[in-house]
Amino acid sequence: MEYISFYGCENLTDVTLPASLVKYIKKTNLTTVVINAGTSIPESFDGFHGCKNLISVTIADSVTSIGYSAFEGCESLTTIRLPNSLTEISEYAFNECKSLNNVIIPEGVSSIGRYAFEDCSSLTSLTFQNPDGWQVTNGSAIASSILSNPASAAEYFSETWGESFHRK
Repeated sequence: MEYISFYGCENLTDVTLPASLVKYIKKTNLTTVVINAGTSIPESFDGFHGCKNLISVTIADSVTSIGYSAFEGCESLTTIRLPNSLTEISEYAFNECKSLNNVIIPEGVSSIGRYAFEDCSSLTSLTFQNPDGWQVTNGSAIASSILSNPASAAEYFSETWGESFHRK
């Protein structure tokens, strides 16, 4: 497989690429990213972690998982379009995305890792397309009334950091 590296491309602002190449993006001035193919956004070893200028991400409908810490520290990220094919959001995926304010969790998502939305201080709306059957790692059910309300869901996930969440 051929790899593409954007290391040192400090003036690059927009990029479109498949998910398989995401882990080779170094910190840049990227503001907009379109992930147009692939099934998994890998963990962030060299991915988007710390891309402080990243504002918008669109992810292809083929992507089923967002890896550990994939967008952690993307402080300017305000918009992310999660695909309907998504089933898993890993630990720390959006940790410290301080500008992220509105996220729609697609119906097929059945797992959200610990600290996924930790320190997302602007998160005011977390909309679950399927709010039923969610529970915390210890087996405690999360009331669908909490997850049916985007504001209360955002508050719940922003404040319940040390737990993983799964849908039965």
